[in-house]
Amino acid sequence: MKQNDQKRIRSLSQKKYREKYGQFQIEGLRLVESAVLSQSKNIELYWTKFFEDQHPTFVNTVMKKGVAVTRVTDNDIQSISHTQTPSGVVGVCKKPELSQPDLLSKNNWIYLDNISDPGNLGAIIRTAVWFNVNHIALSLGCVDAYNPKTVRSGMGAHFDINIYPSQNLKLFTAEGYKIIGADMSGNNVRTAKIPKPWILVLGGEAHGLQPEVISQCDQILSIPKLGNGESLNIASACSIIIYELSKS
Repeated sequence: MKQNDQKRIRSLSQKKYREKYGQFQIEGLRLVESAVLSQSKNIELYWTKFFEDQHPTFVNTVMKKGVAVTRVTDNDIQSISHTQTPSGVVGVCKKPELSQPDLLSKNNWIYLDNISDPGNLGAIIRTAVWFNVNHIALSLGCVDAYNPKTVRSGMGAHFDINIYPSQNLKLFTAEGYKIIGADMSGNNVRTAKIPKPWILVLGGEAHGLQPEVISQCDQILSIPKLGNGESLNIASACSIIIYELSKS
């Protein structure tokens, strides 16, 4: 494996290099398979002979799609992997070039304000895809959507969704969207009637929605507590609220 390729792929663990190269890294059969099926022309693969021998059906699919593949050594995979126990396959994908959201189509959205945990962001992306909410906007203070931990937590959902970084919530208020905030002080989400299109706004793990964000919301919703506990994990709360909104 070329040293320049090793250096480039290792550097993708950092946001500045993901932006520099316009790429992000994925690992493991499930993630790589999702990438190959959705964007075979925008991915390069590196795998070991052992991986190749263990997954002949997948290898055949890759070859039919004409994906660029390089067979590498175990040491090479160890060098470029972001995990302690590499699975034998690493992919490098092209980052989508999305900057200006398409608001005219009137789809439902999720807006994330200062989400800092990459695992939470990945879980939210995965939930959004499950409920057919295919557009997510991130505030300037959010963790990068292509952070390796976020991508792993998303379990392939990144390839089925449009993610727009560094967006201002005010962009949506002028387009007829119902801005729905999630906060413990809000109305019961089970009884809320929310017209579409809506944009669900979720705040950061530490402080929730900021006052300036709350002031832009048309309605605040909450999940009723039936037992004990201080709060719900933000990704869990997102799943519950989107499920309820999807029923209306």
